[in-house]
Amino acid sequence: MTSKVGIDSWAARSKPIDEFLGQPFDRVITVFTPTAEACPVFPGRAIRIHWPLDDPAAIQRDDRTRLQPFRRVRNQVRELVRSFLKGFT
Repeated sequence: MTSKVGIDSWAARSKPIDEFLGQPFDRVITVFTPTAEACPVFPGRAIRIHWPLDDPAAIQRDDRTRLQPFRRVRNQVRELVRSFLKGFT
């Protein structure tokens, strides 16, 4: 399924941290405060970055407006990633 912004989310899923332990990372970015608090320390030189965004799944909405928080956070993440990547060019 491709979203309105061209993101194929068909195979998207939440992944447990265990899938990534032992892999080297330069940066570890968390986006929701509970995630940041539960995120284990990654060995090596990983720099931890936290983007304190609202968890759209935690926002109660009716069926007509339930996608609004997800779209807002999607747009925030897109802008944060763009800004982040500018630091590497």
